[in-house]
Amino acid sequence: MRRRFKALATLALACLAIGLSADALFNWYLERSDDKLKKEWATPAFAGDQPSLLDVRVPTPKHLLSALETPERFRVTYRVSDIPDSVKTAFAEAIQRSTQEEVFSMAEPKAWPWNATDAIREGLPRRRLRAVAASEELYLVFYEDGGFAKSDDVAAFRLSGNEAHAIWHSFLRPDVANPMGLRVAIRGQAYGNELY
Repeated sequence: MRRRFKALATLALACLAIGLSADALFNWYLERSDDKLKKEWATPAFAGDQPSLLDVRVPTPKHLLSALETPERFRVTYRVSDIPDSVKTAFAEAIQRSTQEEVFSMAEPKAWPWNATDAIREGLPRRRLRAVAASEELYLVFYEDGGFAKSDDVAAFRLSGNEAHAIWHSFLRPDVANPMGLRVAIRGQAYGNELY
């Protein structure tokens, strides 16, 4: 009985040591990843430096910043059907390089199911709308982007006649889903900064 108790105690200590080592290693990995991200954010990148436009951090366009100074000029709605076809086309073209998706696909706000995780279900959109904000020259699409790490994003489009052009993309805090919130986030630098 004593030998069995000693063997169990040794096994328990070995399991505890392995668990503590794994925890320490995992924490080291997370800290290393955080340090890597901080270094990346500290280094400015420009469109010519990177192969994919979605990986590029650039200054927020001045006309977007100017428009956000008067957020009351934006009309905010909450339906995918409120996004004009020109913006849908520009959105699909902007994401095609990184996602290989060829058509615009987005679920309605609070709709379920959608591909919120990296377990992709065929036929379901990978994005879910949060809000659309439209002014005379700009369209802002606030949406959730599913995947390994779900994010809350905004894509900005400039309207020119019957065409729209993707000008900027950012990830945001989950509580930002309108022009006023975006203005506050940009002022507080609580957002990512990318050319879409």
